[in-house]
Amino acid sequence: MSLRARWGIGAAGLICLAGKLWAPAFAPVLRHFFAPDMLVSLGVCLVFALICSWVLPERAAEAAAAFWLGVVKHRRIVAPVFLAGLLGALLWVNRAILHSFLNSADEHSCYFFAELIRMGKWWVKPHELSEFFNVVHVGNRDGKWFSVYPPGWPLLWALGLQLRAVDWLNPVLSVLSLPLLYGAAKRCFGRAAALGGILLAALSPFFMFTAASYFSHAACLFTMALFLYAFVRWHETKNETAALGWACLAAAACGYGLMTRYLTMAAFALPFLIWHYLPLFLKKKKWQKADGAVVLILSLFVLAILYQNYAVTGKPFKAPNKYDKSWERLGFKGEYSMAEGLLFILLRFFYLMDYSAPLLVVLFMAGMFRKPPQEPALNRLVRYSFFYGSFVYFLYYSWGGNQYGPRYWWESFPFLGIALGDQIGRWWREGHAALRKFLIGALLVSVPAAGWSFYKQGTFLEQQSRERKALYVLAEETLKVPAIVFIHGFLGDLMVIAEEDAVRNSPKLDARILYAHDLGARNPELMRAFPEREYYRGTYDRKVKGAVLERIS
Repeated sequence: MSLRARWGIGAAGLICLAGKLWAPAFAPVLRHFFAPDMLVSLGVCLVFALICSWVLPERAAEAAAAFWLGVVKHRRIVAPVFLAGLLGALLWVNRAILHSFLNSADEHSCYFFAELIRMGKWWVKPHELSEFFNVVHVGNRDGKWFSVYPPGWPLLWALGLQLRAVDWLNPVLSVLSLPLLYGAAKRCFGRAAALGGILLAALSPFFMFTAASYFSHAACLFTMALFLYAFVRWHETKNETAALGWACLAAAACGYGLMTRYLTMAAFALPFLIWHYLPLFLKKKKWQKADGAVVLILSLFVLAILYQNYAVTGKPFKAPNKYDKSWERLGFKGEYSMAEGLLFILLRFFYLMDYSAPLLVVLFMAGMFRKPPQEPALNRLVRYSFFYGSFVYFLYYSWGGNQYGPRYWWESFPFLGIALGDQIGRWWREGHAALRKFLIGALLVSVPAAGWSFYKQGTFLEQQSRERKALYVLAEETLKVPAIVFIHGFLGDLMVIAEEDAVRNSPKLDARILYAHDLGARNPELMRAFPEREYYRGTYDRKVKGAVLERIS
């Protein structure tokens, strides 16, 4: 590490430490995502790592290397203990921080679809007074009440409902993804880089909060991990039968991923499939049984997606989301310009740094600007796979909400960790003592930095979830007979949930407590339609910071 580099790192660290003084000036453009305390955390990390590069003794690098080699050597003991601990931590986050609450309308829409699946239906006929029950991301068109999302995650949710284990689904899927990612990364970058990268990603608050939620991201990550592992095994085997098996597994994982999150899975898998199939179409390689099997299996999954489209919208090439929201699109149009898309990328990087140890994100980006090593093309595809999803969501107009960080990048995040793990290993091997000591400091200080981020974000999310859930908890605990609660206004205070998101019911409308929009003078219409129920108006009182139920006679 040169003196010039040290001066640059020191200056950057001091500037970040003073972030609370100058960052607010950028708030009109960068909003709250350019968080001053994130900059201070980054500054502390930079300065601490720089000091370590000077003051740590030479033997520190030897001790760190010996420790890490010991971890890798005993990985068969370390890995199960780590995965079991992570699963327990994710279940705790789900219950203690997120309060097992569906914070997003996306999650409710998937629950709605899961209930439809249990009924054996793609949609149901809406109630004749459906305007009382309309909710975001549950479409209501042409006499059909339907979820706007594909069936991959709702199918698993339906299974979870049958087993009464919904809270376990995403934590288990997230944890199961990690050994698959390790298995693929090990074959590309070696055991040390793969294990280190997985640990760096999995211990990030960004990873943990979404892994403990009810979004479809964990199911998508599992299919991506399974696809990548099978794809790598397919390309390393010389046995034709084994190649056919791995290829079929890769295709099935990719297909189910497309049925879970079209855009995310397509963005991830397409570079690998193009790399494999382009030489075949250019007749530079001969087709094998495995190649045809992949095309066949993917075609079957695509047909299933088209069938859902047809069943809901009447048109195989019109997705339910487009049917419900005609403005859904990819590309730059209207208010969403390329400049806005570039700003979104910048904001998402800042948001990612705020939900993780920020110096690790900076180190990842620094590594990406270095000349890449000479390596097989497949390894390079894996190395840059974090950017595939980033690019495709650059083309999508939606920000994605503020739940748990830049969640459109969540499935890509473990690949950031894997690439960073390999990059740290290369820096370690190529650098001299000062650089190695800097890396030791960076990794050491990133532990409390991630802990601070977890505490900050966790405190916020716990209060947010508790406030948003308060009305539902109050209704379940106090209303002992069948009732309908007219939700009036926003729920919560710290970050509210809008009434349009809050009216949540199963498609059967048969729960003991139903939730409806407060339509004022029209409310008696619903009361006449359900004469056997009691009626209440539900609000959230920001003064007393609690939910309120008022009986309506």
